[in-house]
Amino acid sequence: MRITAWQDADLAQYGLTSESCERSVQYVDEAGVHGGAEAVARIWMRAGGRYWLLGWLVGRPGVRVIAAALYRVRASVRRRDGQRGL
Repeated sequence: MRITAWQDADLAQYGLTSESCERSVQYVDEAGVHGGAEAVARIWMRAGGRYWLLGWLVGRPGVRVIAAALYRVRASVRRRDGQRGL
């Protein structure tokens, strides 16, 4: 896995915008582009070990809806407070 700051990435290559990257973390893999809670779940799965299990759980249909809602709340607080990161 390679981590790249969105400011240094060719966003158009992935169909992303600076707005989408400011709004949520983005993860690009062979299956496509994933944002928000789905991106976090895929990152955890890629990390392996117990993180894989956590990512797998977050990716399950019922949990995914809750995780997406929690991610949106956290992201709105982060934007309001001017924080960076997840």
